[in-house]
Amino acid sequence: MPTISRFFIKAGMLFFLASFITLFLTEMREFLNLPPEIAYIRPVFLHMLMVGWITQIILGVSIWMFPIRGRQNPRGRESWQWGAFVLLNVGLLLRVVSEPMIALHRDFPWTLLIILSAVLQWAAVCLYVADIWSRVKGRSEK
Repeated sequence: MPTISRFFIKAGMLFFLASFITLFLTEMREFLNLPPEIAYIRPVFLHMLMVGWITQIILGVSIWMFPIRGRQNPRGRESWQWGAFVLLNVGLLLRVVSEPMIALHRDFPWTLLIILSAVLQWAAVCLYVADIWSRVKGRSEK
């Protein structure tokens, strides 16, 4: 398994764990006597689950398992894959921090950060698709 695939998969597992810790805290807020502001992290749960876990698992496994290109660069441009990994995770972490803060304080820096988060995640997806595209081919295209 390529190193980049392991990083995507391990990061995905960490976000899977973090998403359910987030869900647990928001659901058990009253029982655990947590402050009501903890409810503001609830929207982050779905983003960590869908982008942080599911998307990263899919990206990591596809880089590993999709048909190779040939002997030279069999799995594509590794620098693009690492770029996608960094952009996706930095974007996701910015979202995790900024989204609850927007609910608490609708100040300029937080809205700017969530926009930056979306741009980084979009760039990550574009890098991934541009890299993996040539590995998706039919029998007649070989």
